[in-house]
Amino acid sequence: MTDLEERGLFIGGAFVPAHSGATFPVYNPHNDEVFVRVAEAREADVEDAIAAARSAFEGPWGALTPKERGKLLLRLARLIEDQGESMPDWRPRIPVTRSATSGGSTSCARWTGSSTSPA
Repeated sequence: MTDLEERGLFIGGAFVPAHSGATFPVYNPHNDEVFVRVAEAREADVEDAIAAARSAFEGPWGALTPKERGKLLLRLARLIEDQGESMPDWRPRIPVTRSATSGGSTSCARWTGSSTSPA
């Protein structure tokens, strides 16, 4: 077996290892081979994530009204649609197409944005 890439937990704007150092395998559904190991979050990691989220919300994003946040998310969806092909593939090891990944991001941003900002 070759050395596998390891992915940390995305906390506070950065990928960090779990406090315990524990990871778990992620399998490719096509051939059942392990293609990456992901950090395993436990209580201390969750508490760090909650603290980071609270800190982020107390910043500029939290000062925006829901309608303002919705407008920004809808703008993000439009940018992904317009410039998606020029964006780097942020999940190059997962066997899905670029259109599927950008489409999912667009749908998520559009749904969340429209739920806070009436059309």
